[in-house]
Amino acid sequence: LDQAKALEEEQRRRADAEHQRTEEQEQARRRQKKWTFIALSAAAVAFIAAIYTGYVWRAKSQQQKIDHAVRLAAQSDLVLKKNPLLSLLLALEAMRLAEEAGQLHLPSAEVALRAALAKSSGVPLKTGKLRAASLSSDRQYLALAGTDGVISIWDLKPKSGPAKIA
Repeated sequence: LDQAKALEEEQRRRADAEHQRTEEQEQARRRQKKWTFIALSAAAVAFIAAIYTGYVWRAKSQQQKIDHAVRLAAQSDLVLKKNPLLSLLLALEAMRLAEEAGQLHLPSAEVALRAALAKSSGVPLKTGKLRAASLSSDRQYLALAGTDGVISIWDLKPKSGPAKIA
């Protein structure tokens, strides 16, 4: 009888120990799930912060380019009387920077470009917005395309300054 009680007591202790191990394993699984959730949440927050930082950096970079383009257009106006060709090149660079920054129409750059061309040859551009401007690789010709579909070509090398040729 004592042996049966001792065996029964041993089985109860083993069952209790097994139950305790099962409980500990369940608690460990819950802790692991909790920390996995925390780690994934932190990673998601870090990812979103990185995307936002990239967006802010890009927007700041674009705004800096636009600000620089506005300054170049203002410089173009300042040198217009003394050096129409330099004024023209500054206006073109202002337009290029604005386009690179995603602003296809920068009024101050267009006004500076029109003024430089008008001063050089006395033939102003039509009043439509400019869509594109491009210098030839040898920097002797300038092509301008307007939103009105008109394309004009300018010779930048005559002694009297830029002249419209087409």
